[in-house]
Amino acid sequence: MKKVLVTGAGGFVGTALVKELERMGCNVHVTIRNGSGKSFVGWSDKVYTHKIDLLDKYQVDSLFKNIKPDVVYHLAAVLPKAGDGTTLTELYNANVIVVQNVLDAITESSIEAAVFMGSCLEYGPSSASSMESDRCNPESFYGLTKLSGTLLAQAAAKNQGLPIIVCRLFTPFGPGSRPGRFVTEVFEKAKNNQPITLPSKLVSRDFIYIKDVVNFLVSAPLELNEEKIGNIFNLGSGKSETLYNFTQLVVEELKASCEIKFDTNSISAQDTGLWQASMEKTTANFSWRPKYTLEEGIQETAKLFPQMEG
Repeated sequence: MKKVLVTGAGGFVGTALVKELERMGCNVHVTIRNGSGKSFVGWSDKVYTHKIDLLDKYQVDSLFKNIKPDVVYHLAAVLPKAGDGTTLTELYNANVIVVQNVLDAITESSIEAAVFMGSCLEYGPSSASSMESDRCNPESFYGLTKLSGTLLAQAAAKNQGLPIIVCRLFTPFGPGSRPGRFVTEVFEKAKNNQPITLPSKLVSRDFIYIKDVVNFLVSAPLELNEEKIGNIFNLGSGKSETLYNFTQLVVEELKASCEIKFDTNSISAQDTGLWQASMEKTTANFSWRPKYTLEEGIQETAKLFPQMEG
């Protein structure tokens, strides 16, 4: 039975990943923020929860020494929402300093594999599908700090031979999506027949269903080899879909009657260009393939929507 450590396990992807690891019979240890009184639906008392400050290098080192994990998933990050007041210092601490603390702890450990979660926002807007070899030009502080963390993980893997890969995640969706996020708001408003406001008809994303994300995460460490160490792999569907078409599919699935409106004043830097993952490198190196179409993912989300937070 593998001993697995998941940092940032309270996030959307982390919560889903922990449930699957538990189902697989893994010995699962998770970190959540110090002082968090939040309980996570679906976790049993067999999941070992550690409330620590990942910015405290001593606490991180002690955690690794005590647990001695076989596999590590570093998902902890700060992803700001518009108007939430997140500062650059907070982003830097969470997305760069914490990465270095985890890397330092891994260096002193004997792990079999580690997966660090990156972001498609590291690329910046593009006119073509994003390839891992593309020069990154992030236009947000979040994308910039995530890119810094990715480069640190890459350097540690290649220079020290650490068994690490980085996944650049595109737009995951499904039950459990956090309040205030696009997918949750669309489902909530469609369910209640409330108007839905989008930035424009042309803004697009590469949506990937959460079960496909989790399936990649649990299978990738099993296929890790020397050639893959230190590499970045896109994690998306490989297809771009407009927010408008996504919203229409949700409205149709819920048989809702709500107005879809547009507010061009809400367009941000990440609403320009084409957001689409080139999946050639990922599929060439791993047996994983996404199983859910966009429509199937929306159908599954609609079935489980009452379980979605918020």
